[in-house]
Amino acid sequence: MVKFKTLINWFLPDKLKNNRLHPEYDQVYTLVSASFFATIALLLLYGVLFFLGYQINAIAYNGLMCFCLLFFVRKSIIKVPIFIMGMVTYVIYYPYIANSGGIYSPMVGFLYVYLVAAYWGNPKTGAYATGLNIIVLYLLYLHTPSEIGLPVTAGGRLTSFIIHALGMGFLGALLWMVQKRQDEAREETKQLQNYRIEFLDKEIAKRTEQLNNMRQSLATDFHDETGNLLSAITRQAGLLKLRLKPDDPAFPMADSIIRNSNELYASGRHFLWNLNHDSDNPQVLFEYLTSFGQSLYNQFDISFSAQSTDCSSSKIDPFASLTIIFIFKEAMNNVIKHSGASEVTFKMTNYKNDIEFSLTDNGSWKQPDGKDGHYGLQNMQMRSEKHQLKFKVHPGPTGTRIEVAVPTVPLK
Repeated sequence: MVKFKTLINWFLPDKLKNNRLHPEYDQVYTLVSASFFATIALLLLYGVLFFLGYQINAIAYNGLMCFCLLFFVRKSIIKVPIFIMGMVTYVIYYPYIANSGGIYSPMVGFLYVYLVAAYWGNPKTGAYATGLNIIVLYLLYLHTPSEIGLPVTAGGRLTSFIIHALGMGFLGALLWMVQKRQDEAREETKQLQNYRIEFLDKEIAKRTEQLNNMRQSLATDFHDETGNLLSAITRQAGLLKLRLKPDDPAFPMADSIIRNSNELYASGRHFLWNLNHDSDNPQVLFEYLTSFGQSLYNQFDISFSAQSTDCSSSKIDPFASLTIIFIFKEAMNNVIKHSGASEVTFKMTNYKNDIEFSLTDNGSWKQPDGKDGHYGLQNMQMRSEKHQLKFKVHPGPTGTRIEVAVPTVPLK
């Protein structure tokens, strides 16, 4: 079933592909699926009748028309070919019906089949086809001889014409009402969908406002309470360190308290930035890291530059954004500690399915051994794997480049 829908979807115009809410989708989908099945059925019937020795010209023409209809629909040309093919159908079938018994011919049934197909295509086309079929029946009535050897109880040609005309009119009216009811049902469904979408939009806006208020509250609480408490711990540890002698066993502990408090405060600031800014916007993230890099490298007389491509139409996972901050903050500090570089370049490049951030320096690569307690690259790798990011390191004698590719989130 899925493969069949995929096949039919290929014949649909580009504006209707996977767009079930489009006003013309149901009409064109039905027309295409009917033509597709008719083409297959007529090919099979063509082979059977040809094998049995029957005349198959009309059926072959009809199969060709179904194929042409599929071709024109694929090219987004719908209304004109339906009208033209309808007229061609009359031109092809009328001689066969007229010469095989006229109004008494069993091939009159093709007019009923054509009427159903016309209503499948479009209710207005079906209404026109109803009138045209009755006109064709009248012409067949005139073309039919008065006496062709039928029993008296079978009725005359006028009786046959009246029965077919009434049947055609009744079938046309029934199909019209069915199509109108389906159109009304589709319209009711679309209105219900629009109502639900509007309701969901309001609920999402409400929840978003609540989350924004919560984020602001978290930022305020951190700044007013946790931030002040960490600052107090740092100051007290600093005073303690001044009173201790360098050879005192507590001296390294005081130094560790200061360092850990500063790192915790910095990590908290990054987390709060992620809460209070457009953390799913890669351009905002790039500007934040660029500002951090400029401020950092200005203190060490290291040349720093930043380059980026347009990422305004892309979004990334906010949690991945926070991971990027931690990775490149550590990478920028590692350049100062280990590489001896004089130039650093930070780049952001937009690709089809992801955005790549990279940091390149012109220093010398130092292979980490982990003996000194620093596991920076391992931490970067672990952070990247946690959020399905692609992390790569390109070391070299004249510089090192660190790359992190972040998958983009589809815009809704």
